[in-house]
Amino acid sequence: MRFRKKLLIGVCMLTTGSIAYNSLITPPYLKNNEIYDKYPELRTVDLEKRRMSKIGEYDETNFPEKAKAALYDIDELKHNAIVIDEIPEMIEDLENRHVYIGGLQALFAAARQLEEWEQEEKLSKAEDEHVALLKKAKLPLPEKRRYEKRTPEDKRKAIFVNDGEPLIAFRAGLQLHEHPTQYPDYNYFRLIGKTLKTLNVLPEMTPFHAEYSPLHMNFYKPFFSHPIQTMKEYLGFFVNKIQHSFDKKRGVSDDDYRLVLLIRNSINYMQELDKKCREATGKSFMNRNGRFYWSESESFILGKQEMWSAMGIDTEIVNYKRLQAGSLLDAKRHNLIGLYMKNDGEIHPTVIDVITTYLSMKYPDRFEYRKNTAVTAVGIEKESRKPCLIELNGEEQLTTTHVMGSLGHDKVYLDKVDDDEKAYDLLPVTGVSTDWTAKIPREELEERCKPELIQRGISLETYLSSGLFLPTADMRNLHVKVVDFDINDDTINFYMRVTGGANMHHYYADRRDLLNIAWKLNEYFIGEWTPIAVGSCSRQTTAINRPEIAGPFHYGQSGVGISMSAGNHTTETFKDPTTHAQL
Repeated sequence: MRFRKKLLIGVCMLTTGSIAYNSLITPPYLKNNEIYDKYPELRTVDLEKRRMSKIGEYDETNFPEKAKAALYDIDELKHNAIVIDEIPEMIEDLENRHVYIGGLQALFAAARQLEEWEQEEKLSKAEDEHVALLKKAKLPLPEKRRYEKRTPEDKRKAIFVNDGEPLIAFRAGLQLHEHPTQYPDYNYFRLIGKTLKTLNVLPEMTPFHAEYSPLHMNFYKPFFSHPIQTMKEYLGFFVNKIQHSFDKKRGVSDDDYRLVLLIRNSINYMQELDKKCREATGKSFMNRNGRFYWSESESFILGKQEMWSAMGIDTEIVNYKRLQAGSLLDAKRHNLIGLYMKNDGEIHPTVIDVITTYLSMKYPDRFEYRKNTAVTAVGIEKESRKPCLIELNGEEQLTTTHVMGSLGHDKVYLDKVDDDEKAYDLLPVTGVSTDWTAKIPREELEERCKPELIQRGISLETYLSSGLFLPTADMRNLHVKVVDFDINDDTINFYMRVTGGANMHHYYADRRDLLNIAWKLNEYFIGEWTPIAVGSCSRQTTAINRPEIAGPFHYGQSGVGISMSAGNHTTETFKDPTTHAQL
């Protein structure tokens, strides 16, 4: 009995000492390291106060279009607060306005609505012609119309409202993927280890390692400020993991199957809309040429292929030669193995401008873009809970029949602006968002791409401009994507977006993740890499890390991000059971 008591006391003392040491001691590698020696600006860049910082000396006026659109230098995202007000009675004679507030999800929803109206008007006109023919032939007429008759006085309109702050999508990895979040893939051993590191019982791994995990769960700070909410959030994540384990077959749960269908629906619609934009404006906002996942571990890649194939996702194992021909990976030196995700793709930072330009051309009387406009209040009728009024910039009021918001932030309040009266509880998760230039000798790149160039019968310039140089991601969520490129004499200059990390309960990125990104770029990729912008990209999620809807607002998409933004889903469609056969 005494031995057990002493053992318990010893374990408690050892744990307490470990927590104190790991909490108070700054690891030596955060003070001095090889990355700081190569990139001294990464030592001084402010990750705690500035949202995005341009670093280094360069003339961005000479950058190509997409590269300029991707760059930002800002202190903070100043998203306005939105208050949900209850209206005692429904306002009479509402204007037939559909208002879409926020980012990409709101814009895609507006585009879908405009297309639905266009289809309804075509069917209504066809019905008019059919009725006219019946009258002329003196045949019986239908008892009632199937489609509402539209008149020239019809004033229904779709209004897209954006407050002018850079969207999450503009600082994200800009990659489209069919698979859901990889969080449920973590085995219990990894999660327990990550939990002990979160509690500072175990030290974190050095960021100069391929297996370094950029997931930071951060427990103590939020726990002491909001203990009940924090416990609910973290227990929610573990409950979600346990449910996933009991519900899964071949590593895939019913929840995963449903989500894959919704993501696929979203990307399919993006592809359709992109084709219309290209035909009308000559500009594209995305492609679907695929992506590469890569690893040094063949068993890891094979495990992912088995799981994702079970979800109905089309994949193909590729060797180092294919990886080198389609990316900047130094695949031969590390003997990397890849997984080609055939139906994945990428989205361009010019997406908002391309789509709004197209919608304004296609529907000049139906679509309106309120740029740099803040929605400050949404009025909801008390009984029906339907929105009937919006307030713009704290002054202008518009009656409306429909409101849909996809904000990317949690500043939505009940009755008044008060953090204790938020409309829904969200958990901020922040990653590192960086932009780099990578210089590659043209001769070296042509040699790497030679098999693909010969097979396709095209030049290197055409190969690169066609989006055939694919985005890549490793199994720790390092996302690397070509934003744009230019050719200077015998050198190809790539403008790259590189992201990684998940710093929970924080609005700023973890510096260790920045070091890990810089180390991996130098270790696993070819070229001369120079950082040009460094900062944070925050998103909001919930304990289940799945899309949710509360009233007119959609949220909780952090696990799939922009891939889900064009989905046509409701709370009901997401909860409905989906059979595996549908995939």
